[in-house]
Amino acid sequence: MTVAEFDQALAQRLQMIEASHPKWKNGRLTSYYPDAPVSQWVGEGGPLGRGYPVLTMDQHQQDPVAFPFVTVAADLVLEGNKLKPGYGPRIHFYAWPKLVFRILDTGGAFKGEGKRIRNEGHEPFDIATSYAGTQRKQIDRQKFSTYWIDWQDVLGYPADLRRKLTDDLKRKYRTLPEGLKQKYGLAEAVS
Repeated sequence: MTVAEFDQALAQRLQMIEASHPKWKNGRLTSYYPDAPVSQWVGEGGPLGRGYPVLTMDQHQQDPVAFPFVTVAADLVLEGNKLKPGYGPRIHFYAWPKLVFRILDTGGAFKGEGKRIRNEGHEPFDIATSYAGTQRKQIDRQKFSTYWIDWQDVLGYPADLRRKLTDDLKRKYRTLPEGLKQKYGLAEAVS
């Protein structure tokens, strides 16, 4: 085998390895609280993400069967792919290899041209966690993790889970003023 043949074979082998192993990228993590008090929804966004109930990390850790994933908020366009409402690609975070995360939400700081990049080279992600008042959450302590998005594993939000959680929201927020229901996308969900 010549040096040129060896170099070509090595390049092909490296391409095969790269294709079979996803490229990990840098992400910056924050948390948001969909179950925060209504007075804090301005910063937290409320219990729905793009019209679908948000599932928290705490719920998923306590009962992964009832809550099959953790909702992640991110840009609507990632890696050249546009996210569709109600469909969440799986995102793997190196910091939590055993948890299932799905990008099903977005936030004002995560979209398009106005996307807030706090650390250059780190894509921002907001992970739904249960409200803890002033207590710091694990994600706030973690801050950074590598990630990769599996575009072959895209889940439609389970209809039965959406129905059950929407019924829960109807009971919890039935007395909420109509203006707030409209503002946070709850008007149809809890009417």
